[in-house]
Amino acid sequence: MAMQQAVILFAGLLMSAVLLRPLSDRYNVPFTGLLVIAGYVGSELMQIIDGGLEIELGGFRNLILFILLPVLVFEASFKIDAQKMLKQLIPIMILSVPMVLLSVAVTAFLIYYGIGDPVQFPWMAALLTGALLSATDPVVIMPLLKKGGVPEQLILLLDGEGIFNDATAIVFFTMIIFLILNPQIEVTTGDAIVMFLVVFFGGAFIGLLNGLLFMLISRICDGVVLMGINTMISAYTAYFIAENLLGVSGVMSVLVTALIMGRMIRFEYPDRSSCFVDNLWSLLAFIADSLVFIVAGIMLSMTLMDHWGWMAVIIGIFSVLIARALGVYSFAPLISALPKVEKIAIGNQTIIYWGGLRGAVTLALALSIPAELSYWWMVQSIAFGAVLFSVFIQAPVMPLLLKRVRKIDG
Repeated sequence: MAMQQAVILFAGLLMSAVLLRPLSDRYNVPFTGLLVIAGYVGSELMQIIDGGLEIELGGFRNLILFILLPVLVFEASFKIDAQKMLKQLIPIMILSVPMVLLSVAVTAFLIYYGIGDPVQFPWMAALLTGALLSATDPVVIMPLLKKGGVPEQLILLLDGEGIFNDATAIVFFTMIIFLILNPQIEVTTGDAIVMFLVVFFGGAFIGLLNGLLFMLISRICDGVVLMGINTMISAYTAYFIAENLLGVSGVMSVLVTALIMGRMIRFEYPDRSSCFVDNLWSLLAFIADSLVFIVAGIMLSMTLMDHWGWMAVIIGIFSVLIARALGVYSFAPLISALPKVEKIAIGNQTIIYWGGLRGAVTLALALSIPAELSYWWMVQSIAFGAVLFSVFIQAPVMPLLLKRVRKIDG
């Protein structure tokens, strides 16, 4: 794609987001849903008017994975209260690691036997699908939860789960891709566990070192603008070093870096600096989130509608819902039984269950699937279908669910 086309496309996408936001607020329509529709309609119009823009799928993959994803992860982690999160760390990690593992296995099992075509859709394809569908994104419903009087503990659990289970799902996804592309390598269960621990905690360790380094740099920065730029550099440095140089989890590295930077800036600069950096990352996250969902609409028009596996999409959505229910209603009582942990009422368990939306990370992983895999379009279809279900069904239903839960609890 030519530079001129790229600039025009980028400006047009952002203008769509700017115009659609007030429309979403006024008519209480999911913003992300409008963005998907805008991307699809815009791409279709370009096809009719000018034969469409010459866009390479690889360009979209690189845009989302290496530019937008670090922004989304850093912003979500930067704004969470690290001290409060540490008090809920064990419940969050239970939801983010063993429950994700269960979700991957159950989703893969149901999709594999639901599709029932081992030749066209082998077991490894099902595992790959289960991994990318296990990444949750509660950002869309967070304002609803806060306005709906949901307990702070529940919001923190959902927020923390959304951040950490993205990292877990991405590590699983990366491992499965590696095994698919290297079938000659034999990996035992023990090898897989060691690989996961190295990638996951290796990324966290790099993030710790990176965060401490940029924390020191922040203390010599003169002015809020330099501090804001320093946080941006810290995010991409964490991702690049971990993901590209050391082969560990870039998402975990960004996550830990953001927690350190957020805690330091709020504690040491609680006034103008903290406010400026918060606003800066809100802006960056708005741009990144908007682009991801508009790109999803463009992708629907460009590729998936040509060979959309409708039955596979339906199977995938039901598989995700079943796996989520099994995970939440199995692990929530376990969390409630832990000492010094507030019990999760059955109504709040239902909110956690329905709040497991699929979003930007699922889209990013789906777009990163190598085109040489014969079943790439089927996996992408399921992923896009799950995201659309979250955007157009789960998010709009959440206010009704909150009213129902409050009525029962009241």
